[in-house]
Amino acid sequence: MYNDSPYFYTDTIYNFEHLLIDNHLKMIIILSWQYLVNHRLVEIYGYVIQIIFI
Repeated sequence: MYNDSPYFYTDTIYNFEHLLIDNHLKMIIILSWQYLVNHRLVEIYGYVIQIIFI
């Protein structure tokens, strides 16, 4: 974290690709977060996944 101060980060899936439909792709996201947390590169306090059906 920058100066040990928490900050807010937001991200959007490019073109709203349907990455959360396939369980394999969900695991890639989860494993990526686990790697970052385990190597103390980020601290995740919460997350929001919003699914918009168009």
